[in-house]
Amino acid sequence: MLSATPHSGTVSTWHGLRHPVINPTNKKCSTIPIFSLSNQYSRNFHLSWIGFFVAFLSWFAFSPLIPDVIKTDLKLTSEEVGNSNIVSLCATLIVRVISGPLVDRYGPRKVMAYLLIIGAIPSGLAGTVSTVHGLYTIRFFIGILGGTFVSCQAWNTAFFDKNVVGSANALGGGWGNAGGGFTFIIMIALFNQLLADGLTPHVAWRAAFAIVPVPILLSVAAATLAFGTDHPVGKWSDRQKAVAAVPPTSDDQVTIFDDRDLNTKPRGDIEKGGKNDVQTTVTAVTEKRIDIVSELDTAVNKPLTPDLAYQIMANPLTWLPALAYATTFGYELAIDANLANVLYTLLKSPTFGQTKAGYFGLKNLLQVPGKKYLTIACGVAQGLLSLGLGFYIDNHTDPSLAVIIVLFVIVAIFNEVANGVNFSLVPHCNPNSNGFMSGIVGAMGNLGGILFAIIFRFQPSPAGKAFWISGVIGIGNGYYVYISDVSPFTTALRAVKTMIPKRSVEQISRTSSSSLDNNSSFSEFDSVATTPLTPFTASPSLRGTPDSMYHKVQDNLPVPFFPASLDQPERNGPQLPQYFPQLPNNVTPTGVAEQDLGTPDNWNPELVRLTGKHPFNSEARLGVLFEAGFLTPAHLHFVRNHGAVPQVNHEMAANWTIRVHGLVEQEVMFTLQELQERFPIVTLPVTLACAGNRRKEQNVVQKTLGFSWGAAGVSTALWTGVYLADILDYVRPIRRQAKYVVFEGGDNLPNGPYGTSQRLSWAANKDRGMLIAWAMNGLPLEPDHGFPVRVIVPGQIGGRSVKWLRHIEISDRESQHHDNKMLPTQVMPDQARAEKHWWYDPRYIITDLNVNSAIARPDHNEKLYIDKTSDVIASYPIRGYAYAGGGRRVTRVEISLDQGETWTLANIKYPEDLFREACYQDPVYGSLDLTERDTSFCWCFWTFDVSHDILASCDALMVRAMDESLGFQQRDMYWHALGMMNNWWFRVAIHKTVNDDGKIVLQFEHPTLAGTAPGGWMERMKVAGEDITKPVFGENGKYLRPRAPKPQSDDVCLTKPDVNRKITLAELKAQNRQQPWFVVNGEVYDGTPFLKDHPGGGDSILLVAGEDASEDFFAIHSAEGKIKLAEHHIGTFVPGITQEKPIITHSDGSFLERSRWKCVRLCDIKQINHDSYLYRFALPEADQPLGLPVGQHVFVRLRRQDTGEMVQRAYTPVSQQGAVGFIDFLIKLYLPSALTPTGGKMTTGFHQLRLGDSVELKGPLGSFIWEGPSTALWKEIRMTVKEIGMICGGSGITPILQVLRSILQNTETETRVWLISANKTEEDILCREELDTLFATHGKERFKLHYTLSVVPGVWPYSVGRLNGVLLAEHMPRPSDHGLILVCGPDAMISHTVKPGLQNMGWDVEKSLVVF
Repeated sequence: MLSATPHSGTVSTWHGLRHPVINPTNKKCSTIPIFSLSNQYSRNFHLSWIGFFVAFLSWFAFSPLIPDVIKTDLKLTSEEVGNSNIVSLCATLIVRVISGPLVDRYGPRKVMAYLLIIGAIPSGLAGTVSTVHGLYTIRFFIGILGGTFVSCQAWNTAFFDKNVVGSANALGGGWGNAGGGFTFIIMIALFNQLLADGLTPHVAWRAAFAIVPVPILLSVAAATLAFGTDHPVGKWSDRQKAVAAVPPTSDDQVTIFDDRDLNTKPRGDIEKGGKNDVQTTVTAVTEKRIDIVSELDTAVNKPLTPDLAYQIMANPLTWLPALAYATTFGYELAIDANLANVLYTLLKSPTFGQTKAGYFGLKNLLQVPGKKYLTIACGVAQGLLSLGLGFYIDNHTDPSLAVIIVLFVIVAIFNEVANGVNFSLVPHCNPNSNGFMSGIVGAMGNLGGILFAIIFRFQPSPAGKAFWISGVIGIGNGYYVYISDVSPFTTALRAVKTMIPKRSVEQISRTSSSSLDNNSSFSEFDSVATTPLTPFTASPSLRGTPDSMYHKVQDNLPVPFFPASLDQPERNGPQLPQYFPQLPNNVTPTGVAEQDLGTPDNWNPELVRLTGKHPFNSEARLGVLFEAGFLTPAHLHFVRNHGAVPQVNHEMAANWTIRVHGLVEQEVMFTLQELQERFPIVTLPVTLACAGNRRKEQNVVQKTLGFSWGAAGVSTALWTGVYLADILDYVRPIRRQAKYVVFEGGDNLPNGPYGTSQRLSWAANKDRGMLIAWAMNGLPLEPDHGFPVRVIVPGQIGGRSVKWLRHIEISDRESQHHDNKMLPTQVMPDQARAEKHWWYDPRYIITDLNVNSAIARPDHNEKLYIDKTSDVIASYPIRGYAYAGGGRRVTRVEISLDQGETWTLANIKYPEDLFREACYQDPVYGSLDLTERDTSFCWCFWTFDVSHDILASCDALMVRAMDESLGFQQRDMYWHALGMMNNWWFRVAIHKTVNDDGKIVLQFEHPTLAGTAPGGWMERMKVAGEDITKPVFGENGKYLRPRAPKPQSDDVCLTKPDVNRKITLAELKAQNRQQPWFVVNGEVYDGTPFLKDHPGGGDSILLVAGEDASEDFFAIHSAEGKIKLAEHHIGTFVPGITQEKPIITHSDGSFLERSRWKCVRLCDIKQINHDSYLYRFALPEADQPLGLPVGQHVFVRLRRQDTGEMVQRAYTPVSQQGAVGFIDFLIKLYLPSALTPTGGKMTTGFHQLRLGDSVELKGPLGSFIWEGPSTALWKEIRMTVKEIGMICGGSGITPILQVLRSILQNTETETRVWLISANKTEEDILCREELDTLFATHGKERFKLHYTLSVVPGVWPYSVGRLNGVLLAEHMPRPSDHGLILVCGPDAMISHTVKPGLQNMGWDVEKSLVVF
């Protein structure tokens, strides 16, 4: 129930004791409603001190009983009694240190309850003690209960606001500490009653532990869990959420509403019954009452990390209250543990026993919350009184009990007031780690207790000595705190002071002390210096030292006011409260990129350049941008410049002006100083998106007039400045004449500065959020983002946000600058250039962004490995962004896994909404307040989880979004001459392979890559001749709807028109593999007639017998090969139900398989000469053999990174026979050049590989195997070879080298070898060093080696010119029955030179020539 009642603006004390008054910023209570149990604040307060209170019932239960009965029963000495006290204190010290981080992580309620439960266990076992060591053990574990102090303090800190949290902690701690006094009463009274009931002392003290502590501890623990709550917002895990959506009220009203509306009822719902009289007051924030936004207001307990622990331990605010507490509470603990024993010993008589001595423990009841200025005075007074008490006892043989009682009462008062003060200070010190802070202070209290207990332990007599030694320590510690000249509370207030805007200081100083702790005044607060900031460190140069003439007083600009990339690059913006999205780290590069040297753009973020060197237009890589999070750092924010970036130095920035003129009642020229002094400073999170975002996709379809943006032309930042609406209200536009607001920048372009315009009605509306901004993410704008000042227009295309703002003109017409337009699709680029009227037609102007979305994860070329043998059902989170324009909210994001046939909703997160939950004031940010805004000016992030098995069956991922106006991303692209506002479905292709481990490998392919970088499925499909405006992915897509004809490169028909035969899968598999049939594009071909003439050997065809060879065929065959393929067409394949191929493994564990592609990873690249490289690929296992016989080769398949095209070729590795764990390829690169613009498809693909990339292998294949030592197997015929000739051209050495090594390295063979290596130049000779070594090792009798070059150096001992018949006759063996010739090289060399030349020598090339 929400109601407003007239009120004086303040809450009476009596009202506050009965009803909670809630701070809307953090949902904490600013009163202590102790006379109510109907709201969570009251319940948690009482549970906190009760939990601490009952802990004493066991923790201190030994103290009143140990001087007489327990000491006698266990036959203890005084030293052993003292030792047991020290053991108990040590346990509490340890558990308090541990409890602090636990409270910060899990919350005080749970830690309180579990400490009580754990402490009840040793309490119940106390009666089993029979030895001194058993006593030590039990007291150690009972000491755990002392950790409840930490939970008590942290629990109250979590629920009570800064103005009362000190009092709440002091009351809670004081009332809880009273449990020590009541324990004396209860345990002594119970023990005496048990004696009266007839129990022996031996049994009575043991029974007392079972009767009192255990049931009470467990009952309070249960109540804590049942009726307590973790945090004002509910669960402890939700503690970062704050409540700020408070209805506005008038100055003389407060808002009263039912606490149950706060959604914070505990489990069990003790508010049942439908009562509506429970009221919670939320005070209105008015000019008459100023809320101080302090660190305590927005503090959120953080889990402890090593770095955070170091910061806290190094903070003086940690140790000053801790040291004070060590003196006060430590003294109290020691007195509680030893007082009865000392007095019993000192005054023991027939009329003074342990019972009377124990009643002195009642001094704990005197603990009260005190004022902070009494800290030092109380500590010193405690020391002086203890000193006097000790001297009195030691100087009187028969000290008076009355005097001792009076002195103890006075000591107790000062001691407990000092404790209360400490309780009130702790919440203000390290508030983001209040649990750890409370643990440290509490532990220091125990450490003090141990110190004082040791004094009493080792100074038992004379009895007063321990007291006066303790007094000296107390006085000394108080003096140390005094000379430190740092009051923890004062320092905390100073930290608060730095967070208050200057213009509120006067108001705050006039505000009553109720704005902070009621026990505090503002004397220290007002004494804090208010020296204004000096942000302008001006200089004639961009990086120079500022001259004093440019020092200007600026209160609310980042300091120094100069781009971080040019001045203090390590800077970050002021930290935001934890419940807001956090700022990214500023890591802007400071070096100048090589491509920027000599250009006006002299700094270089790590961005993808879209327009070469200058002007600097760029975007981040999509994956990097997305992982940066909601707020984009400056070095990743996209950049759109139309010309050179203005170079603004310190002096120019200090004197920068913005002229506001035109149809206004008063023209004015503002400096930045005047803007921030005259108008309220505001900060808004805004997403900017270039109108050209995703234009590269349109450029692939048909070139537009714009350059190629990828999908990362969008970014989000916090922009700080003043509302444009406030400026317009100040200058007062002339009604009925003024219609537009025209902005013009300070850049220098050929046709004048860049400019654009807004409708006046929009610009004057604060709901539109238009800013004149000077800061980005809390730092001055970077040069590329408009330093020193720019326009920010939320919800519209980035081109509306003019940078380097110089002029604001109020006009009767829109801007006459070239403006962003979305021209009709019929207008071609040349027409748009020639016909200027298109650029000024207002019908085509672009203002609001349209709805758009993209997939960021999986990234382009990302790979996902799926293990089908795993029992775990894994999933992959598909993620991306979405945004809309005009302040409209993205209301749905949908994902399709079946190419648009069906769609499923993704989960959307709106980080922008976190800014709606609280308003925040800061000197730099001004007012960051979205609590009353319903516009959405930022991108959102979406996620869609897909199981691996479903993802493995997909051919593509697609995403589309809708906004609240029902604007929707369309399926088809709307292409136009400027390529702007492209927002058709974002599609990611999926390619599936299986690696050597049998895992499915999914590789993802985005539509394009930004800028001039080649790659993406659009370019790949376009090269293949597909219709990329209606893309179809994978085999499944072909059956979805009619699409473009099947791609056939060069329009070659692959079928015979008169062949109508239908061939089933069974027929295909039953065909003899030596007469192979295979499938290409759904058609069946008989490869038998072509086995003999195939340039790659018949084994290349046998390798795909009975299988679909489409991919392999198109990857390696030219148009000529496709024409020949049609000649062997025999029918159309009719697919049946196919089963997954079984994974074949070799018994020896070798890697290669003839029928399955397997992945290897590039692990090393070594340059051999100017155009040849040695590529080493790692096999999956380090000791795995390759499985390639000598003379055989493998198919290598890779996907070009520029075009996405799959390419494959046959290669023979050059790795040594028997090598394991890797395979080496020697590749001669044929890169794009002026003569061959495209270069070699395969070798260019090799050149694009980087370490860690993968290629696929399949094999072995080939008709020739050298079995050795003098035996070859060729065309399945085994023969003995005694003479073998080898001919290689260029890189043709690779298969030749394998056989050559095998022959020469085998000592059992007598086979002789002749080798000719033909090359263009001497540098082109590959493996020459190894060849020369083999020749030198084996001599001319067994190995004859000869080279021939087309271009020779000055001195050359071998042949000159191309290979010819004469060279063959001179350097090849003569024909024989045991001879063989091997050749590898260009087809022309083999066909026109080698074969005719050998035939002229008498060789039968059909039987004796092996062509690799």
